[in-house]
Parts: sequence; C-alpha cells; structure tokens
Amino acid sequence: MTDGAGTDWLPFDRKRLLKLLSLALSLSLISIIVLILLTRTDGLISVFSIKPCYLLLARLSHIAAYFMWALRIRTLCKGIGYNLRFSRCVSIVFNSLFLSTITPSMAGGEPVRIHILARSGVPYGTAAAEVFSGRLLDIIFLLLLAPFSIMLLIKMNAINVMYALIVTEFFLVVIVALIFHSIKSPSNIALRITSFTYWLRRAIGHILRRKIEWTFLPHMAEKIEEEMFLFKVGLKQMLQGGFFYTLPAFIQTSLYWLLQYSVVVWLIVGLTAINPLDIIVYAVAIQLPLTVVLALPLTPGSSGFAEFGAFTLFSYIAPYPLLGVLVLAWRLVHYYFDLIVGGIVNFVYLRKAANTEELTN
Repeated sequence: MTDGAGTDWLPFDRKRLLKLLSLALSLSLISIIVLILLTRTDGLISVFSIKPCYLLLARLSHIAAYFMWALRIRTLCKGIGYNLRFSRCVSIVFNSLFLSTITPSMAGGEPVRIHILARSGVPYGTAAAEVFSGRLLDIIFLLLLAPFSIMLLIKMNAINVMYALIVTEFFLVVIVALIFHSIKSPSNIALRITSFTYWLRRAIGHILRRKIEWTFLPHMAEKIEEEMFLFKVGLKQMLQGGFFYTLPAFIQTSLYWLLQYSVVVWLIVGLTAINPLDIIVYAVAIQLPLTVVLALPLTPGSSGFAEFGAFTLFSYIAPYPLLGVLVLAWRLVHYYFDLIVGGIVNFVYLRKAANTEELTN
C-alpha cells in the first residue's frame, strides 16, 4: 500500500497528531465508561456475552462496506477517465482511515485520498472532483433516505430527533448548492483565495512588525485556477457519464451505508437474540441523524458526541440496560477498528515511503 511518496500528505505534524489521538481516545473512553456506569456496573462483562457469530457478522459488514467504498472510488475514477486497480482503491480507503478517526468530521481522510489519487496519476483537481463526487453521492443517499427516516421517527415518537434531522438535511442541501455555485468560475475562486492570502500575509507582517515574504504567492493563483478548472472538468465528465458511472456509484454508495448501518443490528441480535427483521428498518432510520451528527466538525473522531449520540438514539431500538454495552461494541467495530487498522496501514505506508526515499537519494 505504498506509492513511493513521502510524508507530505500528512496535514499535521507528529506532535499535533499525537495530541489529536490522545484527545480522541480520552473523550471516547471516558464517554463509554460513563455510559456503562449509567446502565449497569457489569457492562464490561456483558460485552463477551455477544454471540461470536453475530459479532463476526458485524465486523464483516464493516469491512465489506470499505470494499464497497473502494469499488465506488474505482467507478468514479473511471467516470473521469482514469482506470485504477481495485487493490489501489482499497489502499486509498485504508490509508485514509487513521486520520479520519482523529480529525473532526473525518476531514483528515480527504487530503490523504486526494494525495494518493494524485500519486496514482490523477491530477489534484481531478482527484478532488472524485472525492467531492463521492461525498455528494453520500448526501444524495441521505437526502433520499430522509423521508423514510422521518416517518419511522414519528412512529417511534422521536419527534425532537426528527426536527433535528430536518434542519440538518436542509443545511446539507444549502451547502451543496453553494459549492456548485462556487465552482462555476474557477478564476473567481483563485482570485478570492489569493486575495485572502495576501491579506493574511500583511496581517501577520503587521503583528510581527516585519515584512513577510511568501515566494509561492505569485504562482499560487495560477495553480489554484488550474486545479479548480480540473475539478470542474472532472465533475462535468462525471455528469456526462450518466448512468454508466453515476448510477453504479450510487448503488455502491447505498450498499456501503446499508452495510455500515447493519453493524448495530447484528450487535443487538447478538445481545438479545431478537429477529433482525424486526429492527433493521428502525436501525437504519435511527442511524441517519447519527450519521449527520458524526459529520459535524465537533471533536476529533467525533469522540464523545458519537458515544452519547448513539446512546440516545439506540435507546429507541435496544433495551436500556444494554445500551452502554451496545455503544461500546459499536465503537469497537467501527471506531477502534479504523483506528488500529488505519494506524498499522499508515505505519507500513510511511516505512515503505521512507525506504523508497533513502534508495532514491
């Protein structure tokens, strides 16, 4: 899972990464301990009472979702004229997991995916178009699922959750509309970004009481405009591909989310032996607002908000005494798996990248 690149794709230095990791883990562990104490004192023991076959199904569903994500990356790249190997797309997904777990709203994973796509021969602007297209498909899926979720939330008497979902879905639509409006003119975006950068340089110089020279500024506007143009072209190619690429990519997006949403179903079945068909539609409906909450830039890895949000929402589909255990198991399958596996993959990636740099120097 290496491309011979260095560590320049990391958006933070190592000290900052360690701080984010420590904060994310601390918030998550403290939240889980509090939730277990709120429900039952022997909650930790109850984790081992989950039937192994259902715990395995939960893990396999989570992993299968990532392979579906990799398949979507391959489909979208084909839509913009680049044919990547499936193994390469899997590498892109797993290389982005670690930073996604320690940055707010999973933002750290996006530059990693763009960087590795660029190292695979896709221009940065076009790679950004692929990542944006993927997120856009996520939003479209969530918007289409929203009416179904709202009806079930009303049936479950989760009125406050329903109102929160409606408000957040409205803001998602506004954000997407603003992004599409902004990319109509790449030159205007480049001008605004460079103007802000020049203003920032003057402000810093005024504070430090000395002249600041940024040698990259004269070429920055041209580079930004070039990449924004490629971004616009990439999106246009994707739309022109029509059903040949966007429809399969949307199906893959839907399967990705349904596989992720099934994780909590298998965990509940493993704890209670309930028929999964009795709760699956409610589990999907209740996790839609949770997905929106996790996308907000609140804390590193959404730690704290994820645990308490899941605790509140899962209370509509699981017995109260098991909620602490359920949230712990859910975070183990989702968050801690991503953290550990993503960390290992990134470590291997950096070691191979460092060895490649040593050989070429």
